[in-house]
Amino acid sequence: MNGVMKKMKWFIISALIVLLVGMTLFGVFGMNNTVDYSSSYEVEVRVDQGFTEANDVLKTSADKYFADNGVGVVSYQIVDEGSAIIYKFSEDVTEKVSGLKLAVDTALDGNDKTKDVSTTVKVNQVVGNKPLQVGSVLLACGIGLVVMFICALFIGKLASALSVVCSYVGAALIFIALMGITRIHALPHVEYSVIFASVLSAVLSMITVAKYRQAIKNATTKVSALSIAEKVTASQSKVYLFTLISVLVASVALIALFVPYMMIAGLQLALAGISAVSVAYFITPLIWTAIKKDNVK
Repeated sequence: MNGVMKKMKWFIISALIVLLVGMTLFGVFGMNNTVDYSSSYEVEVRVDQGFTEANDVLKTSADKYFADNGVGVVSYQIVDEGSAIIYKFSEDVTEKVSGLKLAVDTALDGNDKTKDVSTTVKVNQVVGNKPLQVGSVLLACGIGLVVMFICALFIGKLASALSVVCSYVGAALIFIALMGITRIHALPHVEYSVIFASVLSAVLSMITVAKYRQAIKNATTKVSALSIAEKVTASQSKVYLFTLISVLVASVALIALFVPYMMIAGLQLALAGISAVSVAYFITPLIWTAIKKDNVK
């Protein structure tokens, strides 16, 4: 047959490679989080008199100092109407900014309107805003797994239930592995993304096993489980394709906003969609035909 089962070995090989590489990278390097959600450093530069000229000199001279000294700024935040700027770094820059105060004060002294203004520079180590809620994620995934298993049992008994469960778990594992390979920033969206990937994969799998059951009912003679799986998967290909395209369109829409955390959400959504659709498409017929008897009535 030229259907899904013939392509199965390529999916299995690809999935194993993705899992091996992705989980290895994840185990070695952990999640790749933004500076707001990992241990980082902040440098706060502040003028004691906040007015337009002083604020402008502060920003210009501080930026120039970092650029001239090769200090890579991850991001910055202007606070107190411009009289203070908080620069964020992924590493300890205490020694590198030792001359920052002198540089800004020199720039202020060179302007008649700001020569009486002085600055303060503080370096602070920051702990991430939100640790990964591993317990909550596992609990949510566990509850979802039980619910999907019970629902699938009503649809098509054990073969269907195990197909849905394997799709649910497989999508989560592939998504995590892809996150490890691509090094897309994880927090603050990763918990929701992994649950979305699992649930979407399980729903697609559940729709497919329901079609298996319907095909068995409509059969007038004994047919092989393999032929049913091939026929149903072929008829459901458009559903899988439409689902994937819809998720990717939503992903592109989020990325197109050009808001950093929305772009991260969009990238994770794309990985979740790819994981869910590919796993459900291949794992469902693989598990279902492996458990079902050769011929079904």
